[in-house]
Amino acid sequence: MSAFDLLNLPYYAHLDEEMLRERFQELSSSSHPDQGGSDAEFKELNQAYQKLRTASGRLRELFELYSIEYSPRGSVSPDLMELFMSTGDIIQRIDTHLKRKQKASSALEKALAETESIKLQQQLGAQIQAVETSIDTTQSTLPQIDRQGVIACQDLAIKTARNLAFLEKWRGQLRERFGQLF
Repeated sequence: MSAFDLLNLPYYAHLDEEMLRERFQELSSSSHPDQGGSDAEFKELNQAYQKLRTASGRLRELFELYSIEYSPRGSVSPDLMELFMSTGDIIQRIDTHLKRKQKASSALEKALAETESIKLQQQLGAQIQAVETSIDTTQSTLPQIDRQGVIACQDLAIKTARNLAFLEKWRGQLRERFGQLF
């Protein structure tokens, strides 16, 4: 049974994430072992939710349902290359900074490191916003994919899935670094 079927959802790449979360909570409340459900049923429902909670995950599930060959590996799309480079640059600068900050021993070194942390937090916030904007732009193709059907616009769906996979990964890496700067 597909993840869509388990959560009683239509086979769409574009789903309201709040509605998806609410559906999962509603179904999982009755299938949870503490509420009389089984461990296996709850685990299966949770796995279905994890597959569908991101747009790239929904697309991958649709590819599987329609037997569309898809490999998440591949190069970064040319339209994301600049964002890829700037994301890699800021991650590298933050990682270098965190190593220096950890080695700081004097009060002066620690104060200077804190000043640099504040600057990097601002730059990182802007980078996270750029990635979020790119995610929104990329997700704007999902209604078109749903209208035409994933099979009919297979190339667009694969490109969208790959781009979203990269963007979601970068967002996670940036958010992780943001937390480490504090």
